[in-house]
Amino acid sequence: MEPMLWTIAGIMLAVAGWAGWRPWRRRRWLASRAVLEDTLKVCYQALRDGYPITMDMLAGALHTAPREVIPILQRLERDGVLAREGSFYVIARPDELADLAEI
Repeated sequence: MEPMLWTIAGIMLAVAGWAGWRPWRRRRWLASRAVLEDTLKVCYQALRDGYPITMDMLAGALHTAPREVIPILQRLERDGVLAREGSFYVIARPDELADLAEI
């Protein structure tokens, strides 16, 4: 009976390790420079196409939940890249940052 208990314990540890690893990987992805660049690209595309920049629009474009977009938007606001106008976001310095849209 002991080998069966060790097998069950091993499976439980493997599942717990996998479940704990995925959120950590997701947080690391959200903090990466690539996400910031992708967010800027989406913002410039929305500006070019005449769509308002909203949290829900960015979450859909980044294939993530709106709650996960909040820290990204806060960082871009803090860095002076985006500014808020009512319930929408606008690019704070579109002329200075225009070169980033071409990346």
